[in-house]
Amino acid sequence: YGRDTINPYLKAQAVDMVISPDAGFQKEATLYAKELNLPVAVINKQRDPLTSQIKIYGISGPPVKGLRVAIIDDETSSGKTLGESAEYLKGQGAERVYAIVTHLAGTAEKALQSPFIDEVVVTNSLPVNAGGEANQKLKVLSVAAEIANSARSMFAARSAPLSQSCPGSFIQESQ
Repeated sequence: YGRDTINPYLKAQAVDMVISPDAGFQKEATLYAKELNLPVAVINKQRDPLTSQIKIYGISGPPVKGLRVAIIDDETSSGKTLGESAEYLKGQGAERVYAIVTHLAGTAEKALQSPFIDEVVVTNSLPVNAGGEANQKLKVLSVAAEIANSARSMFAARSAPLSQSCPGSFIQESQ
C-alpha cells in the first residue's frame, strides 16, 4: 500500500490529520494515522448511481480547521473525488490539503486542476501519466525501496541461499 514510502513524506510535511475519502478506505486510513500517531477522519458521502455525482454530507472525526490534512486513497483515475473532498475540507477551514494516492490509474486531471488541493502525491507503482512531472502540484514518490525490501524478505524466507538457487546470477548473499 505504499505506507513505508508515503508516511515519511507526510511526517516531513507536518501533516496534522489523515482523511479517508470514504468509509471503504477507513481501515487503511486508520493504519496510516496509527503509524503517524495522528487522528483520522472519514468523509461521509454518497454517489448518485445514475449521475455519478457525489454529495458530501459531512466528516466523521475531529474538526479540520487550521490543520494540514492528507486525504489518502489507494487509487484514483481522474481525481474528481479528491478535488471535491478537498473543496469540502477547505470549506471547513483546513489550512493545507494533500491528496495522496498509492496507484495513479489515470491522469488525476481534476485533482491537479483543483484550487483546493495544495499538492497531489502519488507513488510510481504504476507509470505516471499526469500531465508530466512538469506539473508543480504533482509529487511522485518512488516505491522501489519497498519493492526491494519485499523481494528481499521473500527470498530470505527460502531455506537455500538465493545465490545457490540461481547460479550465475548477480545476487550476492549478505554475511
